[in-house]
Amino acid sequence: GNTTFKYAQACALDGIPTSADFEELYTQCLWVWDATNKGYNVFKSKSDSDKGKVTPTATYDVSTDPHIFLPAAFNGNRSGTYWSSILCDDDSYAYCLYFYSFAVIPKRNYNVEGFYSVRLVRRSN
Repeated sequence: GNTTFKYAQACALDGIPTSADFEELYTQCLWVWDATNKGYNVFKSKSDSDKGKVTPTATYDVSTDPHIFLPAAFNGNRSGTYWSSILCDDDSYAYCLYFYSFAVIPKRNYNVEGFYSVRLVRRSN
């Protein structure tokens, strides 16, 4: 799929991502924690060995390498949650992308009454 770069495109956004979109973003990208800005720079992987890797440092450059930034907004800016559009079986929980400064969980379920962020995606034709 082409999900990874749907996140990096800033205009003509079409909808809330699915849990499969988050899974693909997690497995196909390099996740680098930005301790200064409190969030993850999520880069398009340059090599297969970088895919799905979560790290505090990397040789990727935010000024030249394609990426998105996912800010942390909870626990003293050490964790973040973004909703997917997919409800769990009982409809009172939904899947989301959840991360800490040291780990990324691409498919976690939370009570739908939580106040978490939504990151829209562009659907390619």
